[in-house]
Amino acid sequence: QLIPNWTLLEEVNISANELSALDEAIGSWVKLKNFFCNDMPIKQLPDTVQNWKNLRVLELKSCGLTELPPAVGAFQQLVSVTLSGNELTTLPPEVGSWGHVKKMWIENNRLQSLPPEIGKWESLEKFYINSNELSELPDTFSNCKAVNEFYANKNKFKEFPMPILAFPELNRIYLMENQLEHLPDEICSCVWLELLYLNNNNISEIPKDIGNLIKLQSLMLGHNNIEHLPKS
Repeated sequence: QLIPNWTLLEEVNISANELSALDEAIGSWVKLKNFFCNDMPIKQLPDTVQNWKNLRVLELKSCGLTELPPAVGAFQQLVSVTLSGNELTTLPPEVGSWGHVKKMWIENNRLQSLPPEIGKWESLEKFYINSNELSELPDTFSNCKAVNEFYANKNKFKEFPMPILAFPELNRIYLMENQLEHLPDEICSCVWLELLYLNNNNISEIPKDIGNLIKLQSLMLGHNNIEHLPKS
């Protein structure tokens, strides 16, 4: 068990230990700002974490999590979240309260869907969802206008995730090893795009105005079905 009576704690790192569960008494850490609990099979968070209203950094990598409790909705000050290497299939709608989050890692899970409430992450800049089972994004994700880097390699996208094209400062798109069959013409309007990684898909044609991406520095199209490149 963890010692519960440290009510002045602002940062805790208990990663890579032998704990198999977190005691409900950790809810007494009401001043907690940074919590690191990686590489431990805790499997779930106690509901008492709803008292962590000052939490800014949360790392729960490789913890065997299958779901997050609604209590995480109390983490309204979060700016960085790491949930990679778990067994999550979705996120609870309460994550919509994470309006200040800037960096989100949810890689190597089993995500099949994301709730429409993620559209409230208006401060999000970098979104990492590599190695999941996603085939689409909620339309509301287009509201996350601050996103500039999007990583979704090794998912199940057959159609291009159109919500990301609403981000005015998007400069990196990683969609390698999906099942994409075509690129929408709208991608040619992403004038800030610098890196476009689309290896290992089923793309057969490139939009004719791809040359409009004048800031593009790296274009990766290996292992697709492309027969012609546009003159632009």
